[in-house]
Amino acid sequence: MDVLFLEYFHTSEVTGVYYAAKLLIVPLSIFSSSSYGLLISIQSKGDFSQEDIREYTFFHITFSVLVTILVGVLGPYVIILLYGLDYKIDIVITFLISTSGLLISIKRLLSSSILSKGNSNYILISNFVGVSLGIFCCFILIPKYAALGAAFSFLVSTLFSLLLIYIYFRRIGNSNISNSNNNS
Repeated sequence: MDVLFLEYFHTSEVTGVYYAAKLLIVPLSIFSSSSYGLLISIQSKGDFSQEDIREYTFFHITFSVLVTILVGVLGPYVIILLYGLDYKIDIVITFLISTSGLLISIKRLLSSSILSKGNSNYILISNFVGVSLGIFCCFILIPKYAALGAAFSFLVSTLFSLLLIYIYFRRIGNSNISNSNNNS
């Protein structure tokens, strides 16, 4: 949605450079999407112990953080290398985009646990709130700040969606713990 608003309010050149930067998080998205599907299946069957989940979570987040840092730092240079000198982008924008990618990766990790327990409504609500807030931020920030406003809108919508998922994750986790204590 940020790309659409950027195209509406600014030139195709600005949108093209921003979109090129946004494509840099595709490997992180592929990794988190494949992990997401795998984790839902494994967690719903109960094949993972708590220790296995902790180890996988540590690996998942470590890999995601490393990719985020690499994309944030090297992103402007990769874009120039791939597309030429006409595609210069500020490192702040690549960091905002890559940080959003990291937040999406963490959100998918938490969402897999929520979905494995059959609570898809929480995911739907958090996504709706994130998209709604993103649209609002796009209207406010993109006309004035162009690509920086688009990147910030992307980050804000992703962050709020993740926060809602985290709240649901904690609530479900705490209710499952109290239910297991009552059954003992």
